[in-house]
Amino acid sequence: MQISQNNNGPLNGVSKIFMESIRRGTMYTQIEQEIRGYLKNSNISIEEFVKRLENSNYRQIFKCILGFCYEHNIGTLDHVKAFQNYKYSADNNSSYGHLFVVAEFYELGFGTMVDLEEAKKWRNAAHGIGAQEKDAELVNRCG
Repeated sequence: MQISQNNNGPLNGVSKIFMESIRRGTMYTQIEQEIRGYLKNSNISIEEFVKRLENSNYRQIFKCILGFCYEHNIGTLDHVKAFQNYKYSADNNSSYGHLFVVAEFYELGFGTMVDLEEAKKWRNAAHGIGAQEKDAELVNRCG
């Protein structure tokens, strides 16, 4: 499938919303609402949006957003796919905050087996590159 700049527009828009929201410390439920509202205003279905995110030709940051979508039932709820996309994002240095997300998934067994040693490894990796626990606000699922 040939990717045009027009097809990429909604992805870039959601990426901007996502990253700005994370930097502001916005609760996940609000980020989810902002994404849904943006897609509605852009006249793109959630299914089409997720399909575009799944395309491997897009930037790595979209894998992180795809993980968020799978985790928060934007399109479909799938913790295994959420974990896979967060881990891909973390493995490829897309966002050090997602090192904490991967650690939490290992700790809680979301989309993977509980593995406290792996969780510790990912948390230590985040700290090793200068991430602070405040960066773990990204994994705040209370909202």
